[in-house]
Amino acid sequence: MARKKREKELKPNITVRLDRRTIITVRDHSKLEFWKEKYPGLEILEESYESEEEPKKEPKKEAEKPKKTPKK
Repeated sequence: MARKKREKELKPNITVRLDRRTIITVRDHSKLEFWKEKYPGLEILEESYESEEEPKKEPKKEAEKPKKTPKK
């Protein structure tokens, strides 16, 4: 019996520069507010969304071996 596929839930990835040399990635807007309190001059570099599940890795295909030619 087939199972129902679960809906993928997207989580934000927010890349933030705290100061001139510190860059962090925050997953939640509430955590972003926490860092804004500590570093009022922070700047948001990138905001993207990715799925909760990690992408499945495809199995590596083995390189095909050259076929042996029959000896004459």
